[in-house]
Amino acid sequence: MTKAQTAGGGLPKQLKMALGFIALQILLNLFAGVLLIALGNDEADHGGDGAGTLQLLGWFTALIALALVAGAVGTPKGLSWARPTVLAVEGLGVIGSLFTLFSGNVTSLAGIAIAVVIIRAYVSPEAKAHFA
Repeated sequence: MTKAQTAGGGLPKQLKMALGFIALQILLNLFAGVLLIALGNDEADHGGDGAGTLQLLGWFTALIALALVAGAVGTPKGLSWARPTVLAVEGLGVIGSLFTLFSGNVTSLAGIAIAVVIIRAYVSPEAKAHFA
């Protein structure tokens, strides 16, 4: 790997950029998870029917954030499990965003774009070499 491919300490520039987007996704997923759990609790307090669904979605969203944290921690160290973890989460994100897009929500395009940037960074030859 040449110095042009890496930026400080051997982590490829593409992966550094991807880690920035992953950090953003972690924060947004944690916020959304806490919000969904709180909404579910409020729904349960008022006798609503959707409390369990909201809480389940909230915990699932928080679990996704934790998987991204694990991938983000393992990436700079080049741990072999970090790459497939991030790729799996981002792949699920693209699939979910496509369902949302086909439902008429055009804002999901931003999520798809971010996921594609991260996936491209993690499948690059530099990233493969970093995790080898």
